[in-house]
Amino acid sequence: MIRYCAAGAVSTLLLVGLRTAWAVPAEEATSARAAAVMSPEQAAAGFAMPADFRVELFAAGADVANPVAFTIDELGRVFVCETFRQNHGVSDNRGQNREWVDADLASQSVADREAYHRRLLGPEVADWESHDDRVRLLVDTDGDGRADEVSAYAEGFHRLIDGTAAGLLARRGDLYMTCIPALYRLRDLDGDGRIAQAPPEREILSEGYGCRVAYRGHDLHGLTLGPDGRLYFSIGDRGYRVEHEGGMVAEPGRGAVFRCRPDGSEFEVFATGLRNPQELAFDDLGNLFTVDNNCDGGDKARLVHVVPGGDSGWTMEYQYLADRGPWNREGMWELPHEGQPAWIVPPLAHIGAGPAGLAAYPGTGLPERFAGRFLLCDFRGGAAQSSVRSFKLEPAGGSFRLVLDEETFQNVLATDVEFGPDGAVWVSDWVHGWNGEGTGRIWRFVPQERDERLVAEVRSLLAGDWAALEQPRLVQLLGHADRRLRLEAQWELVRRGARNPLLSVLTGSGPLLGRFHAIQGLAALSDGGGESDLTAALVACLADPVGEIRSVICRTLGDLPQAGSREVLVLLAERLNDPDPQVRLAAGITLGRLGRRRLEPAVIEQILAAAARDLESDGYLRHAIVSAVAGGLDDAALSTAAADSSAAVRLAVCLAMRRRHDARIVDFLTDQPRIAAEAVRAIHDLPFPDLFEPLAGLLSRPATLGGGQSQSTLQDTIEADPELTCRMVSAAERVGTPAAATLLAGAAANERLPRAARVMALEALGDWASPPDRDRINGRWQPHAAGRDSALAWAALAPVLPPVLATRDGPVRRAALDAAARLSGSTELVPLLVEICVDRDWEESSRAAALVALGDRDRTASVGLAERLLQDSSPSVRTAARGVLAVADPARMVVELERVVIDPAANLGERQAGIDLLATIDHPGVAEQVGRLADRLTAGGLDPVVALEVREAAINRLGRSVMLPGHDDDPLADWAETMAGGDAARGREIFFGKIEVSCVRCHQAEGSGGEVGPRLDGIGGRKDARYLLESIVSPNAQVAEDFKTTIVVTDEGRPISGIVVSEDSERLTLRTAEGELVVVPLAEIDERATGPSAMPADLAGKLSRRELRDLVAWLVSLHSDRATDAAAVLP
Repeated sequence: MIRYCAAGAVSTLLLVGLRTAWAVPAEEATSARAAAVMSPEQAAAGFAMPADFRVELFAAGADVANPVAFTIDELGRVFVCETFRQNHGVSDNRGQNREWVDADLASQSVADREAYHRRLLGPEVADWESHDDRVRLLVDTDGDGRADEVSAYAEGFHRLIDGTAAGLLARRGDLYMTCIPALYRLRDLDGDGRIAQAPPEREILSEGYGCRVAYRGHDLHGLTLGPDGRLYFSIGDRGYRVEHEGGMVAEPGRGAVFRCRPDGSEFEVFATGLRNPQELAFDDLGNLFTVDNNCDGGDKARLVHVVPGGDSGWTMEYQYLADRGPWNREGMWELPHEGQPAWIVPPLAHIGAGPAGLAAYPGTGLPERFAGRFLLCDFRGGAAQSSVRSFKLEPAGGSFRLVLDEETFQNVLATDVEFGPDGAVWVSDWVHGWNGEGTGRIWRFVPQERDERLVAEVRSLLAGDWAALEQPRLVQLLGHADRRLRLEAQWELVRRGARNPLLSVLTGSGPLLGRFHAIQGLAALSDGGGESDLTAALVACLADPVGEIRSVICRTLGDLPQAGSREVLVLLAERLNDPDPQVRLAAGITLGRLGRRRLEPAVIEQILAAAARDLESDGYLRHAIVSAVAGGLDDAALSTAAADSSAAVRLAVCLAMRRRHDARIVDFLTDQPRIAAEAVRAIHDLPFPDLFEPLAGLLSRPATLGGGQSQSTLQDTIEADPELTCRMVSAAERVGTPAAATLLAGAAANERLPRAARVMALEALGDWASPPDRDRINGRWQPHAAGRDSALAWAALAPVLPPVLATRDGPVRRAALDAAARLSGSTELVPLLVEICVDRDWEESSRAAALVALGDRDRTASVGLAERLLQDSSPSVRTAARGVLAVADPARMVVELERVVIDPAANLGERQAGIDLLATIDHPGVAEQVGRLADRLTAGGLDPVVALEVREAAINRLGRSVMLPGHDDDPLADWAETMAGGDAARGREIFFGKIEVSCVRCHQAEGSGGEVGPRLDGIGGRKDARYLLESIVSPNAQVAEDFKTTIVVTDEGRPISGIVVSEDSERLTLRTAEGELVVVPLAEIDERATGPSAMPADLAGKLSRRELRDLVAWLVSLHSDRATDAAAVLP
């Protein structure tokens, strides 16, 4: 076990002021919050790290600000992406209105995004283009371990279409950079230390990234160089529409991983369906990984093994559904489980909560225990919650499993991590917050003891002239302990065309890693088809006794088109029976890449046999088999396989048809439930609009079913699964014919269907003339054609309305009532509405809604009924009755409402609604009554639970603001009315569902949520409403204990950092990063510093006062320290 410690032995470099050659403009580098953060000395003292490491500061202060990502070249020069455009040119849909988000969802290209920005922003465009992202160059010229030469290397990234400068990769004089909308190659050709803002120094290799705004940080990033010599990079769900020499690829709302040659050619989408894969990293054998962020909806960040053609399932439209749609409903983000959609590649593990920088240990510089580890920046908005984690994997099935996960370097708000040529771990530190406060630091974490000779060798070789090395030395370096040297040796041998040495290494009995690099080198030499004997040499090793060699060769052949000969395809098909599942994975994927839909029967037989054996055993093997089916079978073979007796084979064909957008997938709608479910998902979600009619037709019982499945079993499955049935409902709504309306009405009346499907069917009928532009299932933007006649919907609904209204299912009855009220004529619904109003078997909200609907149709009947209902036992019904009577007799209701409002024994909701109603009445007496209520409130004669309603009424009717008494000098005076009177149930909906604040992103409650901030279960038993309100509206006034880091230095010079657990007049108790409680006598504290809160400072601005009051009420209601069963409470 490694002992962790606070950074007591902080390098003296921290105590020396950094020399500055170039400074950030003052207006960017300073802010009130920046001034409040800890100094580098204080921050370093608070780091927790393994005891055998020390920390050194490389750059801080004016030398680096808002560092998003960085790279270190072979000479040790540091290039840093700095951003000054967060909320000043780079926006976020969480703070935008419906019109903006709709425009974003409709956007299909960068040009579309620019057009709607200019339309909606108007003159504000100039401000959006006035802030600049840039690349800064930091150099340590004298070798003392800190930057002393600082310059602006590349500037001018400030166009309206530009995103955040978020990715860098330095290699041999080239600097690759990603900044939406382009991948750049930057070259300082004239040696002046600055990149010109035009070619040839600034070259665009590809563009078209960032079709949408989505969320901030979902940028173009992740640059890394693969062992195949290609550039790999990623984008979040801002999407892409990229034209390249092979055509055009577009997914405007999905995150993806791309690759291309270093000159930008041979561009391809490598994997897709990601939300925000910030960084990418290869292991020693060329397996690619990323960690994808969660969606702030109760899910968790996911460790993903990135394989060719893989799809993780995310699309950005899910973000704007309160429950995140199928992503949560179908458990797409979860580890593999029964019932999970089969078309996705599931994650390996859940790790961290704010994944950012990612790097794989190259093999030298750190203690031996780091062998095979990855480092991951876990960015959580505040140093106290953030860290650099390390994790380790081992093979499992077709992929890997997590065997180690720890927070290795703690209390640092890291955005990126790199392994420097000096053998140290380099980390960029955002310092504080989410938006960029003009601060930043670059740290080096250095082992106390290491093999300095080996570190020096690596550093010298990386910086040296590889062309000058002799060939035997290069061959020797293919097996070096450091991956960076192995790669450089490989690439230099390729440059020299050294085929024979590489062949000797491959066919020899040397180290595994040396043979791996020989494979990569030989593949590079044979790329293009000119070296067929080299390809043959690779193929010959498909029977190698080492599984890793077989796997790597199977994978590598997929990049060699000339490997698609009959003989090679047969040998690859044989590898589908390999005892090593990772060989089977690579073989299946490569068969799909080389098959060109022309595989011969013997190979197809092997693929289908693998499907029958492996399809349901492993999500990664399933992906490989489906890849082979989709890429290798022609149409005739696919049709034959679709009728196979094996359900696993038919499922593979169904999934392959999804990938090929093959309309024959409709035939699987009547197959076994597992297969039919995938057909339903594909037809609705991709979508296949021409197949919506047969999909909707499943709402009525099918006459015949295929696949040997009985009609009742399939129908039972369909009826029991709301996700599938709701897709059928959605398809019927899209079809929009009279027959489709009849199907919807039948679904509404079918008590065997899930409630969600019945309610959705009724909503679709009610919205018939003006259906929503966003799909009800997945949020996809797809406006309906205008001009649909609501009479069609009423004709379908009217015959089934009586039995639907007779059901005991309250939500269904209410949806039926709402639909009928929207569709029916002026009087035909009156008798039914009267009946509902007086029927106490109906829920209160429906009775109240019926009375309001009656008032719109028959004023006389509604007034007479409202008089009777003023004495009803339901507060909601009485409130509705007053609303009807306020129109008929406003003078009387002005008096009646004041009576209700001032009665402390009256129902709270009724009192609050009474004030709201009073403020809307058009009568001269209203102003006087509102004035009296305002005076009573300020005099302390009115319960604070109605203070917010009175305040709003006074503002709207009198033009004056009122305040609760006793708050004259209270910094929370302006928010005092939100401390009482809230609705906890509505507050819970805000916590879990309001995207603009995303509370659930950082906090856990009731068994769901993020791990960034403190868990909130039991907070109502520990803190009062005032404390909770202050933590939201003014988080830095009194920093919430679980959100601040406190560092103390004792009179003996011992630094201690942690979260304040308690403090009294004699002692301070801290919880350290590793969970230990440390009690420090106050008399022994020599110095003390506290960092600012990590709570966003602008939360209150994203909530109405009523929402804020409801949220506080819900937090106050959380008295239990035990999480409620998630299955019972999650939305």
